[in-house]
Amino acid sequence: MTGPGPIEATETRLAGTFDERSAGDKLASVMARTVGAKRVLIVDPLDGESTAHAVRAVGPRGRVVTLVATEAAADTVRSSLDDELASRVDLMVGEPLTTLARIRADDDSLFGVIDLHLRRIARDGPVDAGAQYVEWSLVLGRPGTVVIADGVVGDGAVDTDGPAGDTLRAMLNLVAAHPRLDGTAVQTVGVHGRDGLLLAVVTD
Repeated sequence: MTGPGPIEATETRLAGTFDERSAGDKLASVMARTVGAKRVLIVDPLDGESTAHAVRAVGPRGRVVTLVATEAAADTVRSSLDDELASRVDLMVGEPLTTLARIRADDDSLFGVIDLHLRRIARDGPVDAGAQYVEWSLVLGRPGTVVIADGVVGDGAVDTDGPAGDTLRAMLNLVAAHPRLDGTAVQTVGVHGRDGLLLAVVTD
């Protein structure tokens, strides 16, 4: 007995549904596959799904570094990882702007994708927190590194009038003026209401 033909197989694959809840969580993994990244840095995620997707994307020889502020957040990330995935994840606990300084990167360990989750940071951190993370991306990245920052766009506009407006404005102005960065803002599909993002690339 033969298996299903190509048309039937395609119909089976398309039978699933697109999950808006996971759309943002998969962005770093999609970008990692796009640029061939073997190292991904994820900063302050809301859950562990982005880490799980990213570690699958970088492959068995890649690594993902995830920075979280609290042990509770670390437990949330761990709950999304089986033993095999966890073996390729470095989970660092502490305020991310502090733990970033503990990352040592050389030419072989620079990150190809840096994913910044800014909701808590923009709300609770200093006004220049977003800009500081972008500056760190230049230290830990290389030409071609993709930098993602979420929570920047909502309802079709850059969200610089909300509670985190000053933080986002400082970050976006830095990206616009920096000679080593080229970036844009993108509206995405999701369930959080503020799902648009900054998408930038390190140019040299």
